[in-house]
Amino acid sequence: MRIKKLSSLSRFCAAALLLSPCSNGNAASASYVLVTQTRPESPDKFFVHERSGYALCAAVARNQNIAVKPFPVLPRDFVSKRTTYASDGKRTVFREVAWKIDSRKGQAQQGCEMRLASESTTAVTSDGQERVADQREDGKVHVGTAQPAPQEPVRASLLGLYTVPKTVRGVAVKCSASGSCIVDPALALVAHGVRPAQAASRIDDTRTYGTALILEPVSLTVGKPVDPSLFVLEKTE
Repeated sequence: MRIKKLSSLSRFCAAALLLSPCSNGNAASASYVLVTQTRPESPDKFFVHERSGYALCAAVARNQNIAVKPFPVLPRDFVSKRTTYASDGKRTVFREVAWKIDSRKGQAQQGCEMRLASESTTAVTSDGQERVADQREDGKVHVGTAQPAPQEPVRASLLGLYTVPKTVRGVAVKCSASGSCIVDPALALVAHGVRPAQAASRIDDTRTYGTALILEPVSLTVGKPVDPSLFVLEKTE
């Protein structure tokens, strides 16, 4: 994506959260699609707790002369989450897909069967209403009833925490002192509810995740028509 250098007036407009055009016609775009991914630094260590449970199950199964099924093989480009934030200026959508180990059949009598599965959450906001659809690892989808969507805009004080400009995987971001980053508000005010959406960060919680987690942008498109299918919720099964 080619990013032009923005004028100081444009930056002021974005920082002030003025999504309507400023006097010179420049402003942060209200139309955007941001895709991010969270990947473990060491995929093999990411499922440390699941691997421990599998090892115990396998020991019991072998003691009972039960054939043990192998632990799921992770793809080399494994990501634990993929998140999409999009807006066409009138509607917004948040979609997060997370991958996990489904261990519902992980008993010794069933050969400690485990599989890599996904679950997702999609929230669409339109005309002041929000509907959320959840899809679990068994494939079943539940769509909730429409609820009033938060009307509070992203606070300028929150945006003010992100002051360090960087470029991460080709995307211009602003980062805080803690190292978390958002899309440069001068390009687009990418929000998740009433907070700016996180575009990049690093989580060094190895006790919980077994390895560091790296959040990074995959792609960013601003000021272009957004695919209407992004705003369609999954059908209830």
